[in-house]
Amino acid sequence: MSKLKLAGGASSPNSVSFFLKKANKGVEAIWQEDGTIITKEVDLNEQWEPLMKLQKVIFMCALFKEFVVLLNFPRRLYHIPTFIFGGLFLIAVMVMLANREMRMYHGAEHKVAHWYSKKNIGKDIESIKRCSRIHSYCGTNLFATIVTFQVASSISLSFFSFHIPEIITAILPFYLYKIFPFNLLGMIAQIFTTATPTDKHITVAVRALTTLIKNQMENEMKK
Repeated sequence: MSKLKLAGGASSPNSVSFFLKKANKGVEAIWQEDGTIITKEVDLNEQWEPLMKLQKVIFMCALFKEFVVLLNFPRRLYHIPTFIFGGLFLIAVMVMLANREMRMYHGAEHKVAHWYSKKNIGKDIESIKRCSRIHSYCGTNLFATIVTFQVASSISLSFFSFHIPEIITAILPFYLYKIFPFNLLGMIAQIFTTATPTDKHITVAVRALTTLIKNQMENEMKK
């Protein structure tokens, strides 16, 4: 059986989740106060729901900015979405900075994802520790790329009197957030939204991934 492809992951102050591209379910591994780890299935659609809402907000902001330009409203109104997205991004980074445990689980999620994607790498925790905690597929990159396009749009209008069509700023971030240099801000932000994990955090992330793969293999065998 070929290596399964991950659709993404998520982390919280005491858990890590992973999802497969070919499955509608994911697995969340949760660290308990008594030192045990429990796992449970999670719905992929529920994980994507915030992303769907974000897309709707971006398109609404794009329409708003187009109306500002077309109806010749005061230009200061044009920059409202930029300030909103920029402010939310800074708040999100500060929230992560305030929660070191969450940043360590976030770092573990990225390291294990890198480890799984590599070939001919050891299966021990030390080999996982050597993997990067910065990941190009991270949601931080997406949000940061959205902010980058919003800022570029505001700068273009303010300093060059050129309006970038909002269809570009609304759609392109979702395709370019994995590509340098569009994700530069996100890669820098991950330095602050992740932290070097301990063996505990890595073990939780590994449990989520291995359980997910095991469940998928069992489902394949039943077909």
